Amino acid sequence: MSLSERARFLGTLEIFTDLTEDELFDLAAIAEEYEYEKGSVVVYQRDTANKLIIVRSGRLFSCGRDKNGIVRESRSYFSGDYFDDIWLFTTRTYPATVQGADPGRFILIEQKKFHIYLEQNPDLIDFLVLSDEASDLAEGSLYGGAAKRFKSLKLLPDEIIEYQKRRSVAVLLIKTVIPFFLALIGLGLFWRFFGLTNTGSQLLVGLMFLLTLLYVFWQVLDWANDYFVITNKHLIHHEFSLRKFQAKIDKIPIDQVQSVEVLKPSLFATLLNIGTARITTAAQAATIIFDNVDNPLEIQDTVERIRAEKGDLDAGQTQQEIRAVFDEHFDIEPGYARVEDPPVDEFDEGPDTAMGSALAILSNTFRTLTRGISSQVVSPDGTITYRKHPITMLGRTFWPMVIGLLLIVLIAMFDGQIRIFFAGLLFLDFLWYIWKFEDWRNETFQLTDRLVVDIDRQPFFFGVSRKQAELANVQNVSSEKPSLLANIFNFGNVKIETAGASADIVFESVARPNRVQREIFKKRENIKKNQFISEEKQRRQEYAVVADVYKQAQELDHIPRRI
Repeated sequence: MSLSERARFLGTLEIFTDLTEDELFDLAAIAEEYEYEKGSVVVYQRDTANKLIIVRSGRLFSCGRDKNGIVRESRSYFSGDYFDDIWLFTTRTYPATVQGADPGRFILIEQKKFHIYLEQNPDLIDFLVLSDEASDLAEGSLYGGAAKRFKSLKLLPDEIIEYQKRRSVAVLLIKTVIPFFLALIGLGLFWRFFGLTNTGSQLLVGLMFLLTLLYVFWQVLDWANDYFVITNKHLIHHEFSLRKFQAKIDKIPIDQVQSVEVLKPSLFATLLNIGTARITTAAQAATIIFDNVDNPLEIQDTVERIRAEKGDLDAGQTQQEIRAVFDEHFDIEPGYARVEDPPVDEFDEGPDTAMGSALAILSNTFRTLTRGISSQVVSPDGTITYRKHPITMLGRTFWPMVIGLLLIVLIAMFDGQIRIFFAGLLFLDFLWYIWKFEDWRNETFQLTDRLVVDIDRQPFFFGVSRKQAELANVQNVSSEKPSLLANIFNFGNVKIETAGASADIVFESVARPNRVQREIFKKRENIKKNQFISEEKQRRQEYAVVADVYKQAQELDHIPRRI
């Protein structure tokens, strides 16, 4: 089937019916088509599910069994049927084994490729016709409305928001309604005993009422900017202090959670079902507090459900790997094969124009000149080097610049030997400025595929201090914008807490601290995946040995038959 034919077929499906022709063509480009035989197994029950499967022709039959082998669900899938749209957004396990009832073809869309497709078409998600469960998952994904509301959290591509809450409205009402009514009572008493007959008393009452409204607005704004989020990968607490203009995000990986303790500290809290959830990591060093939330047991239930799903996924992955080893060892061919697309004529985009080349040269030149003060530099090997935000350079070199400007004015005002004296001071001030600038520039932070590194070099090679920690040992990463200036210019501190408390590292005054926090967790996820792949590879080798020993014993008739 050609891309255009596949695009037309995808456009007939309910899920993609509202997409444009160009969007359907791009979707068809990431879809793969397979041909299956009668009786061939397309997916096995409890294997990991991260692909949307669409029946192109023929018929598939699914059969789901419980632990006792009793059939609990079964159905047939015909041309145009698909299962399941939730797997475009989250990875779970197949609830049933699906086999070919009649020979035919199916189209497969991988979750990872679909996410890349959504990145290139960010508004497309609003035009997908999804099931209710898939709609909820899409809403909580990086491409949905929840991620837009919590944009500062910087979700990973395959991260789904499972829980989101602000502090209880009852707590907000206690902080606002009671003071508001007390203020009204005070104003009523003032009017009762002193009256409002003169301009001064009227202005005083108006000012008191305005201050009360400002207090209520302040409390509402402060409440609205604090929230708690649980994703399928992290627990996140976002706290914004209006009094200090300080924003802080605490984030811990959900696989590091050791315990979840729920407290309802008073009769009032018990009656209103308001409480606090205290989440502690395995290292006991990092703790996240979800305080004054409605139905705090929901937090505990959400964490336990996500961890249970993670356990099912691990078991499914193991089952899938064991099956792959046996299939390879016994030369078992799959019952379906990839259908290659017909060749597409290629065309030459033509050489770059002179204007394009000139712009590329100017861009490279500017990048080279600004490399020394750039907030973030990515090397070819993937190492990210962060420097402190350029605005902090102005703070570091403020006095040398002020004194330098003053000396320039004095040089212009005087002449003779006094001018030479001020010129000498200006030269010394220039050296002071260079020292301060180099001291700022030489404080760097690095994020490699394996390490987080804090490097502090003294200017002109006077010394260097280096502190590093393994990404695999990272327990918690919190970001903080400590002031109004930091929030305006989007810089702050990123604290990396590891299993060894003495190895904690702080990236100070870096630009876009929330993005830095996300990059750290992204690289940590890659390390975990690589470790899992390495362990699975070793286990596959062990499975192959077991399979070989079993086959030898079977050939020698050493295995007794079942009675």
